[in-house]
Amino acid sequence: MRNGMKKYWILFVMVLLACGCFADARAILVVGKNLGSVDNDSIAKLLADKGYNVTMCKQADLGTVQLTDFDAAVISENADADNEAVLNLIRGGQLPMLNMQGFSYAPGRLNWGAPHTGAINNKLDIYVERPEHPIFKGFNKEQGQSIRILKENGEVRGILPIQVDLPGTFCLATAYTRSIDDVDGTGEPQTSIHEIPAEMRGGSKYICLPIATTVTDCLSDDGKKLILNIISYLLSEESAELDLPFLEISAFSIEGFDAQINQAQNTIELAMDAEEFKDMDSLKAVKPEITLADPTYSHVYPNEEVDLRFCPYVPKTFVVTDYISRRAYSFSIRLWRKEGIEDTEDEIVPARKEWQNGQIVIIRGNNKYTITGLKIQ
Repeated sequence: MRNGMKKYWILFVMVLLACGCFADARAILVVGKNLGSVDNDSIAKLLADKGYNVTMCKQADLGTVQLTDFDAAVISENADADNEAVLNLIRGGQLPMLNMQGFSYAPGRLNWGAPHTGAINNKLDIYVERPEHPIFKGFNKEQGQSIRILKENGEVRGILPIQVDLPGTFCLATAYTRSIDDVDGTGEPQTSIHEIPAEMRGGSKYICLPIATTVTDCLSDDGKKLILNIISYLLSEESAELDLPFLEISAFSIEGFDAQINQAQNTIELAMDAEEFKDMDSLKAVKPEITLADPTYSHVYPNEEVDLRFCPYVPKTFVVTDYISRRAYSFSIRLWRKEGIEDTEDEIVPARKEWQNGQIVIIRGNNKYTITGLKIQ
């Protein structure tokens, strides 16, 4: 072997521009329609500069590739997300892999989750979820702390998180998403880096870090370090010792009143004095006190002030997640009087629920409250 060092053979898969990263190695890079050189692709050059042997390859040529000649694969975000040869390589487990094409997860493709285009104003950072994982060596980060992996750029797309739905998978870092109502991405985070354990993939390691190809030349020094760490981990004998979190709400209270939790039914019920509930608006902005069975690696949403005015009529959903699996609890309020538990629609709490134009309307006296989706107007 050259210089007495073991030579690793690596496969890089991309479409259009590129991706890649391995040391003392050779790789295939699938570029699709346009096959660029290693020197013209920022990630391929990053790998080559570290001593890896990088080979560029069109996705259309995957069928001619001898996978046994290589030690790892990289799928570029620029690869066609619905290309069957690319999807088969991701599924197959023949090689350890870094996948940067998150849209391959979509329904009708891998069916592993829902990809996102990422937040506009928060597209530069990831937030560490599993700081003990080997890919974060040298970063000295604690859970929840950020790593800026991209430099400022003028592109709309940057980090592309996925709402992963593949049980047994580990979320290693998160990033913010955007939507029509939340273009700045200040809402619920989703998975930006995750690992599928080797035992779920034929013994081959797999990490997904979706980043738009158009910004791979904007990687920060920390971003480059992270990709090199990932490749080093994929090629090593090291394994991450991670446990799946236990998703459970173990206690739930509002302003000192404890709710009853039925774990078998995933329901939470709060018995409340109907006399106190006469003022419906008193529950317009309430932050429940929620205790999780695994407060380290599980999270609950919503986790801020919420509107519970209509919970005697329309349950509120609280979701416990590790950013992979999700457990939904249905929260409701049951009203009571001194005589005991009573129906919510009695003389003490005069109100009725109606459907009007496809919306739920709560009518209480002269007041009308309309519920549209999860928003109350």
